[in-house]
Amino acid sequence: MKSLEDRLDRVAIRQMVGEVMLATSLSMLLRSVPDALRRELMRELRANLHVDASAPDAGQAERLVLETEERFDRLLDQIEHLSRTK
Repeated sequence: MKSLEDRLDRVAIRQMVGEVMLATSLSMLLRSVPDALRRELMRELRANLHVDASAPDAGQAERLVLETEERFDRLLDQIEHLSRTK
């Protein structure tokens, strides 16, 4: 059981590091484009978010979808904020 917890912790850390790297890289890239294009790109990213999940329990699947969408929204918020920071 401890081994499984350790593995899950490492996966969570890797995911967090990956999100930070993605947010930083994309925000640096977005800094170099005109404001109107940056707004359009962010709008398109938000508009094209689609999450689908399956689980034995429909309520659990719905919670997973909502949590994932919220996490993605927060990531896009971070990217947008960092892209405006100069």
